[in-house]
Amino acid sequence: MLNSKVIDGARVRRSGWSLGTTCPFSCKHCYTAASRQTSGELTVEHIDAVIGTFVALGVESVVLGGNEPIYAGGADPRSSLLPFIITELLAVGIKPILITSGLSARFLEMYSPDLFPLLAAVVLSLDSPVEADHNASRGAPLFQIAKRARDTCHEAGVPTLICVTPMKANFTVETLSGFVNLAEYWGSLLRMNTYKSSGGLADPQAVTLDQYWDGYRYLVENCTTLLVDEPPLFPWFGREAGPNCGNSSIRVGFPTKDGDIPITPCQYRPEFASIGYGGPLPPANGRSRLCIDYSEYGEPPFTPASTRVGQSDVADLFDEYLCTWIGSPG
Repeated sequence: MLNSKVIDGARVRRSGWSLGTTCPFSCKHCYTAASRQTSGELTVEHIDAVIGTFVALGVESVVLGGNEPIYAGGADPRSSLLPFIITELLAVGIKPILITSGLSARFLEMYSPDLFPLLAAVVLSLDSPVEADHNASRGAPLFQIAKRARDTCHEAGVPTLICVTPMKANFTVETLSGFVNLAEYWGSLLRMNTYKSSGGLADPQAVTLDQYWDGYRYLVENCTTLLVDEPPLFPWFGREAGPNCGNSSIRVGFPTKDGDIPITPCQYRPEFASIGYGGPLPPANGRSRLCIDYSEYGEPPFTPASTRVGQSDVADLFDEYLCTWIGSPG
């Protein structure tokens, strides 16, 4: 279980929480597939311990994801622990955020519709703005399920974000134009979490340097930037502080077979996990943070024509969370 004795003095605003160890899909960029093969199922006792730790750390909002969060506790969504988790987080004043392909939102709508209006936001994960391409990337017909989730959120008054994992295959100006148009049509914010790997830019799925800079230039020139925690972009926005992983945000992983709950400063690097949380972590030698070496990107090779900046209560839910960029289209 969690070691609550090692959290004195820590102050963590945000957390991600990997819930269900079941997933019927085969997303190409999945970073939890290996972890879930050696994981146990979440229990009520786990949930009580994790939420108690959140309270002790001062966590303000939690992104519920992992695989499909509706599978928290087992493979049957009708007996999911997700509604219990949402209810318990709300009871201690922590804002629950759901990240999903759309499927968890669909099941929540079916089995616990009263909880939908209580979500702080729903993040819809898409790999492409083109239905056929997205479905091919996910290995399942999920685009329309995501759209239905967006409609349900709209009816319930819950804000939505389209979350994209920029990879070599989808981080092109053409694809980004489609995402911007789709976000505007859906009335959603657009959130980018660049594909990260311990292999850095040598990873075959990683965006190239040219893609990276051209893609983010397109986004900042065609959207109002609401949040930027993607370190290579900091010079465009006059920021100097490094990433927040392990300082103001943590990631709670799947239970181990022994029933322990691992906590890591970075969602992309489960090998850095510990049982319990000892507070803010120092950066690794010569690196900005733990997951990749941001110096590989170098300094921005140009200045965007426009860097419009705005404010949003929804985007602020992810402030000091992951290396991310959030913008409003148009």
